Amino acid sequence: MDAVRDEREDVSTQYTAEWLSNVQMPPKAHSVVQDINEPHSPRVSRSAPALSVKSRQSNAGISRSKLELQLRQLKERQQLDREARHLELEIQRQELELERKRRFAEIAERKELQEMEAKLAHAELLEQFEVDSDDQISDDGNRELNMMSHDHEGNGPYEDAEQRETERQDAERRDTERRDAERRDTERRAAERQDAEQRETERRDAVRRDTERRDAERQDAEQRETERQDAGRRDTERRDAERRDAERRDTEHAEQRETERRDTERRDAEQRETERRDAERRDAERRDAERRNAERGDAERQEAERRETESRELYRRDELFSHARYNAEQFRMSYGTYNNTFMNPQVPTTQMYQRGYTTDQQTQLVHPNFVPTMYQDAVQSSCPQYGDVYSHNRQFQHPTSDSQQMFEQQQQALRLMATTIGSTINKGFVMPKREYTSFDGNPLDYPSFITNFKTNVEDVESDPNVRRTYLIQLCTGKAKEAISGSVMLPPEEGYKKAKSILHEMFGQAHIVAASHIDRVTKGSIIRENESEKLMQLARDMENCGMNLNKLGYQSDINSRHNISAIVLRLPKYLRSDWAKEANKLRDQRSEPDFAALTKFVVNKAKLANTEYGRLVNVKMDWERNKTKSYGKQQRNVSAYQVSNISSNEEQDGKRNITMKLKCIFCSKEGHSLGRCYMFQEKSYAKRKKFVSEKGLCNLCLAKGHFARKCQKGRKCFIAGCGRRHHPLLHSTESNQSKREEDSTKVDKDKDQESPAKPKGLNAQNGHCGTADIAKRQVCLRVIPVKVSSRDNSREKITYAIRDEGSNTTLVKESLVNELGLEGQPLDFKLTTMNKVSQESGKSHFLYVQGLGQKDCLEIPNALSIKDLSVARSCIPTKGDISKWSHLNDVHIPELKNPEVTLLIGTDVPEAHWKMEERRGRKKEPYAIRTPLGWSVAGPMGTTSESEFSAFFVREEDEFLGRMVEKMFEMDFSE
Repeated sequence: MDAVRDEREDVSTQYTAEWLSNVQMPPKAHSVVQDINEPHSPRVSRSAPALSVKSRQSNAGISRSKLELQLRQLKERQQLDREARHLELEIQRQELELERKRRFAEIAERKELQEMEAKLAHAELLEQFEVDSDDQISDDGNRELNMMSHDHEGNGPYEDAEQRETERQDAERRDTERRDAERRDTERRAAERQDAEQRETERRDAVRRDTERRDAERQDAEQRETERQDAGRRDTERRDAERRDAERRDTEHAEQRETERRDTERRDAEQRETERRDAERRDAERRDAERRNAERGDAERQEAERRETESRELYRRDELFSHARYNAEQFRMSYGTYNNTFMNPQVPTTQMYQRGYTTDQQTQLVHPNFVPTMYQDAVQSSCPQYGDVYSHNRQFQHPTSDSQQMFEQQQQALRLMATTIGSTINKGFVMPKREYTSFDGNPLDYPSFITNFKTNVEDVESDPNVRRTYLIQLCTGKAKEAISGSVMLPPEEGYKKAKSILHEMFGQAHIVAASHIDRVTKGSIIRENESEKLMQLARDMENCGMNLNKLGYQSDINSRHNISAIVLRLPKYLRSDWAKEANKLRDQRSEPDFAALTKFVVNKAKLANTEYGRLVNVKMDWERNKTKSYGKQQRNVSAYQVSNISSNEEQDGKRNITMKLKCIFCSKEGHSLGRCYMFQEKSYAKRKKFVSEKGLCNLCLAKGHFARKCQKGRKCFIAGCGRRHHPLLHSTESNQSKREEDSTKVDKDKDQESPAKPKGLNAQNGHCGTADIAKRQVCLRVIPVKVSSRDNSREKITYAIRDEGSNTTLVKESLVNELGLEGQPLDFKLTTMNKVSQESGKSHFLYVQGLGQKDCLEIPNALSIKDLSVARSCIPTKGDISKWSHLNDVHIPELKNPEVTLLIGTDVPEAHWKMEERRGRKKEPYAIRTPLGWSVAGPMGTTSESEFSAFFVREEDEFLGRMVEKMFEMDFSE
């Protein structure tokens, strides 16, 4: 068998070498494949030439090379698959042949055994037949002799009796001998059968051992063949990986260079484009500035010309006015027929302002005007000469009709302008100041905001930059954040973009409609006495109906879900009325929709807000006094004083009552007696005495009743108690003996710390009220490691814990003494969760290596301290790990001394590298593999009371518990 196996190994080795020599590989790859007969050399020296090859082929050549490589790999895999299948068929054939031979041998042995059993039965039958024949012959002879003696001798009766007795005894003797012979034969046959069975068992054992040996040899052969194939496959994969890495690196370098070139070109193009745009922008700004300057110059020039023209016109009018006034005065003095009513029309307001006349002077000022046409005849008949006017011995020609008509048209235009300007100025003083509406992003306010902005800003100001500035200024919150980026765009484009953003985010029809629907469907329930809220709901429903009808979304509010949501917000009595109203509408073959519900709510809101509607839910004084006098009184007096009680409105069916709590023990506000830390720090005897002196309830610590009449059904929740008293009144003496018995399971040092004063807390769990949580066993990231000094002269196997919340590494002084280290003295400040302490220790250099791991880590600065308080229950065992199916492949060696003497912080980051992870479901432990090995963390199950007591009953833990409880009290204080 061994010779066959050796021959098979030789053949497989030759076959593999021949196959490797015939594999078609690239020309450059042949240089890196070592011969099968050469000794194995380091991989780096062989693969170095392949790493220096740089591809200069084109993209088509690279693609063709990749395809050829993939084709060769596919052929190699197919060849390996065929060889594997052939080997499997050969192994199966040999197994079938061995099974057939084994079955033939079993059949032959079984046949031989049956023949032996048949021969044995035949011999037994022959022997039995011979014994029976001898007995029959002897009986017949005796009977004949007796007859002959009886006939010839004629013995008497006594002789016959003796003879029969002798025969009987002989028969009994023969029966006894026969039974002994049968028993001996049975024993002999049983012994022979046992010998045969033993021989058969030995033969079967020999066959089984031979079969097992052959199976073991076959398995060894298969394992060696598999290992050989795996080695060849790994070598092939390694060579392929090296080749692929080289090609990938070359490709990455080429792609990187191409990417860098493209990035450079893109950046240059962007820079050129930016410069071009900047130049265009500067040119446009320059042209705009020039255009604005030109327009401003033209406007100033036109304004100057207009002012010059107006001044010349005013000067001419003044001249005409002086002449006309002189003529009018002469005419009035000479003839007395001049009528002031027709000669003194009001002077236009613009001229009065330009001349600087006051309001009193305006009524006395006479306009330079000609005599109206209707009075010209009367004037002419009284004048000494028609058409001439004399003034200061000078003669002036009377104005013609055309010039007078033109002058009257100008005066009418001036009077109309003065009237318009006066009315505008009057409105400016009388009308209120315009108010600009702001917008915070609420879609309900978007329509009104846009309308207000269009009226007050967009219709008044034409400059897009000013419009955009006003739009951003009037927006707040998320609306302003949405459009603040539009300032980077040109004015016109930025203004349009800002308005578009506001419309898309807050002004679309479906957004506004949804906001109106949410306003009326979502909200608190309106109580019976909240008539203002009912009126507000009615107004919201009217606004919702108008807006949805305008937007075309009235069908959305008419859904059954929305109608029901609105009805559920109504008071109970209105729900009943609406049910009746809806039933009436259905009787009239009309479906109750939102419009009908709005009409119903508006009518009820008007009724509720009338003078008499507000008196419906008002209670009289005698009703309130009756409720106080005859109603059922409930006293719920706690062990604190109520200094102020204020009642607010009911919200969602609950009345909010604000109380100021005052502890009767420390006289401080904000907590009750059960939450008083000063009371908890007192001993059990002092707490019991205080409760008895104050007459408080032993169950709830309230005043006014005792435990037997206490309405609260609570019990002491400390493990093993369950009596009717408050946990702060739980006596620790009942569990003292049990703790002392359990304390033998832990170290003596921790046993001396465990009976410390509980200070108001349960000595078994360390936190009052957390007994169920405290019994949970939680494992930390503890790893068995080998610690050695710098010179590796001494080493120690111990437990270490990985602490990612620590910024330094700590080592216990006992471990330092065992290693014989002499570190550098150092004073440092150790900060924990609840205190900051000044420590004195030494800094040491250590080597740490996980058990069964190759990596050895350096810890250059490990600070020594006296103790590391880590409980034994935090170290996982094989039994703990075996409980979880997802941790089946996690193996952590167990040490005899379960003591953690090293804490590795984040100053050694390689110790926290995550290489593998095993996770289960929620609330289950997880495992992480680091360079130091596997570590398990998380809840593993329950732990004994003694272990928990030894680890958690510490002064800092109790202080931490009080801090956590104080935090909860601050968050949930009444």
